[in-house]
Amino acid sequence: MDGLLQNVREIETRVLGSELEALLAESQLIKQLQPAYNVQLRNYELYPFIKIDVQHPFPRVYSTKEVAADGARYFGPFRSRRIVDFTIELIQKVFPVRTCIRSLPPLAKPSDPCLRLHLDRCPGPCRGNVDPAEYAKVIEQICAFLGGEREDLLDRLRRQMLEASQQMNYERAAWLRDTIRSADEVLIGQRLITGAVEANNLFIVYPSAREDHNELFLVRHGRLVQQKCIPHEPQEMKEAVLELLDVAAALGDAPSIVGKAEVDQINIISRWIHHHSDDRAFFPLQPALTDPHERRFLAQRIWVEVDAARAQPTILLVEDQEEDPY
Repeated sequence: MDGLLQNVREIETRVLGSELEALLAESQLIKQLQPAYNVQLRNYELYPFIKIDVQHPFPRVYSTKEVAADGARYFGPFRSRRIVDFTIELIQKVFPVRTCIRSLPPLAKPSDPCLRLHLDRCPGPCRGNVDPAEYAKVIEQICAFLGGEREDLLDRLRRQMLEASQQMNYERAAWLRDTIRSADEVLIGQRLITGAVEANNLFIVYPSAREDHNELFLVRHGRLVQQKCIPHEPQEMKEAVLELLDVAAALGDAPSIVGKAEVDQINIISRWIHHHSDDRAFFPLQPALTDPHERRFLAQRIWVEVDAARAQPTILLVEDQEEDPY
């Protein structure tokens, strides 16, 4: 921190509508201004992905920093290259998938397979006698695993670990134990993003820093779509809710790829919702997205609950202290 205070020439203060807005604005400003002393949220452009060229008859699993509309499957972003390398290594241990970059038949002559074939970690498409359809089934399993869906994979590994232990093959049992722990960590990490995108479709309503106004946040697919500062009046609140519901319905299904710039926003919103889970300020969008009657019901419900929360008196708790007898 040497020199930080000495270099300060001006301090700008911004009054925002709510704590959540302040957190999101901070993340956005750090990305925009790239301040030297704010490292945590300014490296988003370096977030790596895992790429699988599913259009190739025998695709590989590898890391990349670029996402392109090339028909490949992308998973991530991950918060560090170390996690990506760890995940790819785990996949190559658990699934029989090729790792080489050599040309394969019929574009090239069949070649001698590497050691991975003899370790049952690759079917050896370099020999030219592997069925692409069977290989595609393995790729489907890998994609399901990277999407956080493969609980059955862990069950299969646990059964293999138990069998290895019963056969007194303790070295393999220990390897499977470590692999299970690693796979569980990867699944949990992917669910943090996938779960937020699937679960966080809601309105968040809090009193605004502006007097007699409310901050209305529309969160769709885990992302902040729009924010409005609305006067605390029933008609204006209801109209704003119905207008934002139209916006939410027009967005359709969640994008298949989470962009690098969206990762921090999704995580900030997800953590903030988790920390305030006991509040009455969260209103799920479903089934109001498709049912006109539910739309009007949700708009009325939001107004009633927000108005009731504002009407509650503020109670200050003061600790009793004994009087000094002297």
